[in-house]
Amino acid sequence: MIVCSCNVITEDNIKECLNGKERQPSVGTILKELGCSQVCGTCSNNIVNIVREHYGSIEMTTDDPISSFIRRNGKYCHL
Repeated sequence: MIVCSCNVITEDNIKECLNGKERQPSVGTILKELGCSQVCGTCSNNIVNIVREHYGSIEMTTDDPISSFIRRNGKYCHL
């Protein structure tokens, strides 16, 4: 499934990026590791959901990068 149409990133691309990581990376880190940058930000919510599913976390801890991102910005679509 295409998660980001601006950068043509698939769900599999994101899951491959997450493999072997102990900590949950931020959306920005994931995009950077995939050699991309944020264009419109619409994909952020989908990326966060894939990360949550991968790590089996429904609620994020307060010190994880994605929770900090959500808390700072109030919504997923801004990095």
